[in-house]
Amino acid sequence: MNALKDHFKAWKETLLVLSYFALLALFVPQAKKHHLGTGGMFFVMIGCGILLAAIYFGFKFLRKWLQQRQISGREVRAYMSGSVAASPPRSLKRTRCTWLIHSNRTSAPS
Repeated sequence: MNALKDHFKAWKETLLVLSYFALLALFVPQAKKHHLGTGGMFFVMIGCGILLAAIYFGFKFLRKWLQQRQISGREVRAYMSGSVAASPPRSLKRTRCTWLIHSNRTSAPS
C-alpha cells in the first residue's frame, strides 16, 4: 500500500488536473446543449472544481476513517458486497443464538 501511495503522491497534482478536465469534458457539452453561454461555462467550471474537491476529500476522509478502525480488506469487501462479515467479533461467536443469526446455516453447531 505504501508503494502505491508513494507512487501517486508524486502524480497527485497531475491526476487532479486530468480529472478536472475529464469532468469538464462531461459537463461542457451539456451546458452548450442547454445554451447557457459564457456564464454557464463559468458555473460548469466552478461546479466541476467543487465536485472534484468533494470526491478528493471524501476519499481522503474514507481512507483515514478506515485506518482508524483498522478494518481489513476482506471485511471491506464483505461489507460492500452485503455478505456476512468475514470474521464476526468474538462476542458473536460465543453464543448459539447470535451464531445462528449471523450465519447462513439453518442448524446450530454440534
